[in-house]
Amino acid sequence: MDCRGHLVLDDPDVADGDSAQRAVVGSWLAAREAAAVLATLVKAALITPSLLETPTTASSVQRAGDVLLNALFELKHGGAVATVSVAYEDICKALLSSSPSFSTSSTDSIRRSLALSPAKWCDVLLHRLEHAEQQFILRRSAGFASSFVAILRAEPRNAAATLLPHVLATLLRLARDVDTVERVRVHALNILKLLGQDAILAEDVAVFVPDLLTVAVHGFESKSWAVRNSSMMLFAAATQRAIGDKQVADGAAAVGVSAQDVFTRCKGLDTFLLTHLQSQHSAATISDVLPLDTFVPLVVACAGETHIFHRRMAAHALAAIVAPTSIPAVVATLVQALQGPRYKNNKLHGSMLQLQALVDKYQPPISKTTLTSTWMDALDADLAASALWPLLVAHCDAVSHIQPSASPSPGHDLYLQGVASCLVQAALADEKAAASLVRGLTSPVFELRRSTTREFADHLHMLPWQHATFAGIVGAVTAQLVNESHPPTRTKQLVLLSQLLETNSDHVRVMVAVSGAVDRILALAVDSMDPLATGPAVELLGRVTLVQPHVLPSFVERVVELSDENKPLGVRLAAAKSLRGCSGSVLRPHDHMDVTVAAWIATLDLLQDDDVGVRDVIRVAAVESINHQGLTQSSDMLVLPRAIDFLASHPTLAASTVLRDHVQGTLEAWTTVVPWLDECLQDSSHLLLCEKIFEAESGNYFKQPALTVQLYTWYFVRTGVVPAPPSILPQAMAALQQWLKSATVHAWIGGTTFFPDVFPRLHNLLVVAVAVVLVIGQAHPELHGVASALLAHQGNMHPLVHTALTALKDAAADPKAASTDNALASIMYLAPFWSTKLGRNV
Repeated sequence: MDCRGHLVLDDPDVADGDSAQRAVVGSWLAAREAAAVLATLVKAALITPSLLETPTTASSVQRAGDVLLNALFELKHGGAVATVSVAYEDICKALLSSSPSFSTSSTDSIRRSLALSPAKWCDVLLHRLEHAEQQFILRRSAGFASSFVAILRAEPRNAAATLLPHVLATLLRLARDVDTVERVRVHALNILKLLGQDAILAEDVAVFVPDLLTVAVHGFESKSWAVRNSSMMLFAAATQRAIGDKQVADGAAAVGVSAQDVFTRCKGLDTFLLTHLQSQHSAATISDVLPLDTFVPLVVACAGETHIFHRRMAAHALAAIVAPTSIPAVVATLVQALQGPRYKNNKLHGSMLQLQALVDKYQPPISKTTLTSTWMDALDADLAASALWPLLVAHCDAVSHIQPSASPSPGHDLYLQGVASCLVQAALADEKAAASLVRGLTSPVFELRRSTTREFADHLHMLPWQHATFAGIVGAVTAQLVNESHPPTRTKQLVLLSQLLETNSDHVRVMVAVSGAVDRILALAVDSMDPLATGPAVELLGRVTLVQPHVLPSFVERVVELSDENKPLGVRLAAAKSLRGCSGSVLRPHDHMDVTVAAWIATLDLLQDDDVGVRDVIRVAAVESINHQGLTQSSDMLVLPRAIDFLASHPTLAASTVLRDHVQGTLEAWTTVVPWLDECLQDSSHLLLCEKIFEAESGNYFKQPALTVQLYTWYFVRTGVVPAPPSILPQAMAALQQWLKSATVHAWIGGTTFFPDVFPRLHNLLVVAVAVVLVIGQAHPELHGVASALLAHQGNMHPLVHTALTALKDAAADPKAASTDNALASIMYLAPFWSTKLGRNV
């Protein structure tokens, strides 16, 4: 097996890859199970006195630990090392925790003797390390380091550690000594790194963090790469332990830790760092340190390598070693070398890769205020005037005419990606290059088409083109969308078209004019299961409705489906954007009243979306459609009531059967409380009350169905625009009678009104019932009687339920005695018009 624990086969030509994989997996699983069995047997033996009294048990326990320790020395597979280490830790933990404090029996004497085994194993490990007996088998000392961690983690946490200080002192001495054998020093550094990373040992290791950092810094000066590498890993682990895991994970300034905090915890570290830095010499005075500029010509020469991946690596390496101030000079050298009449393709491609890497490093990000900037503007004037850029553009323009190849060469896709980037950059610099860009966007070569589409979508905001040029691009991309067969590329084309139409909505007529475009977009918007494609397709379909109203019903039906709070955020945002884009034709009353109502129902859902971005977008659409003078400064709490008021006050919309069914369905769904009340009242658990009251709610934290019920009751039921469901009053009677019946037996029943799954529904039912009684205008003696009886048990009742129940009692007694508006406003605690009994707004 190799250093990774993989099976090495002598004859790879006849090797069966599946067999090799099965052999590896089977081997390490066998090691895992065998180690677990040994650990289980040892723990069972230590808690069974009859087994410990047998002569062979003690030696068998000792032998089990020796076997696992030796396995950690020899195993190569990372998974096997990890599982055997866990089993070995269990054995050590069982031995250290089974030693009695005071006893003279033979069994306890055996336990005390066995409890010394971890310390003996620890000495064996340190001896093996110090005398260079452990060979390099796996990276970072693997099982050898894990054996130390297993023993030290096994020490009882309720007492001071005894093995850890001894082990760390020895490891620090070996890691610090420059005369130590390199293999020993690397092992010591790797073990220290693993101990520093261990969370269980964190508290005990904390006092040694300054020493760990000191050893790591000294290790940086070693001439051995292995020592420097292990020192770097130790430095990272010790630094994380010094700063804290949370600060390292968050990485934000708000939760950062100051240098003073670190130096306060790590005594003497600041003095060491200051002394060490002051003692260092400048790199210029060290003869064996070469400046990076020495390697620049060597890396530049790699531009002519025959393998494309070598040329790519050379470009990345060149950008890394060239200082920003030296980039123009290096670029000038590269350009000058390409001015000759003849050149090799590999040399040209490698040089262009190097130029691209240098320019990407040199130029600052192009802002929207510098749309006319090109990627050459950041260089000196003589470089911008060179012949390289026209030569590159001409080459890429010729490539845009190519046809698919049956056998592409290695790295061909990377080459086409570079061509696509060049086509977009040329279009950024000169609008006349749009023809080449169109050929790239519609190329029959898949990789060129895909890469050009992606690059163009990413840089679209930087194009200062005229209307006619954009219209041509819209037509070309739409035609390609109709025939595109690659789903991710098709999704990118949808995004690109959506961005293009945002720049000028008149382009939608160009898109619709393409044969098959409307059917294709409609199919993608309605049938696509991919939310990444559904979102832009729905946005495009919304714009299509502006010129082709016959797709309006399908569009609104899809928007209603996508506005559900359980849909992905991307499609909900797309639904909001699509409604905003066509709000003038969808949300304002027209011939298709049911379609308009359905669109408003989706708008009401989106106005209560959990994401603020979705609410911001749909709020603009709603405000524009309502056209209310009081909504110039709109807010979430203001727009939703105005939107419902708009639906109720418009006679044509209010007469829609779709609106009536929606309102009645919502009221009925969120006033059904009997099943939930049944479940709570029949539960015999004494802790149910506390569990339910403090039960964590999940889902949409912004949307409140109770608010919707209150607003529907106020604007629809109160005004008589939509009658309440006929089941409201019978449901109210059933729920209140069930509550009263249980209240006479158990005093705690009133506490159920605090339950998060009972209170909203019960309160909704009472609110709608009050509205129904007041609108009917007839007394209801049964409701009055049961409400009066329940108010006698008001001691542990929710105060809002108590207020609503009081209002129901008064309304049922004499509905004409009180004002309908005042009675309802006093119990609608979520509505903006909620008022107290004194008539003051809250």
